[in-house]
Amino acid sequence: MATTLGNGLGPRTQICSMAKGSGDHDQADLDAVEKALGLTHTIAGVAGTIGTDPVHIAVQGTADVSTGAGDYQTDITLTVVADFT
Repeated sequence: MATTLGNGLGPRTQICSMAKGSGDHDQADLDAVEKALGLTHTIAGVAGTIGTDPVHIAVQGTADVSTGAGDYQTDITLTVVADFT
C-alpha cells in the first residue's frame, strides 16, 4: 500500500508550537492563546508542560494561524510546525 499525503482529521489541521520570548509562560498565557485561537479555529489538543517551552497546540480550521510575535498574547509566539490539508 502506498502512503499518500493528506489529512483524515478534518479540512485542515495545524500543529503549532507556543513559546514565550522572555521568562516562562504560565497558565494565563496558554488560556489567552486558546481563547484567541478559538475565535477562528477548533482546538483539537494541547501537549506540553506549563512553564516549559514549547507547548504544542493542534488546531483545526481553514484559516492560517498567525505567527507574528504577540498576535495572540503579549510576548508569545506561535510557529506552525506541521500543516495537514
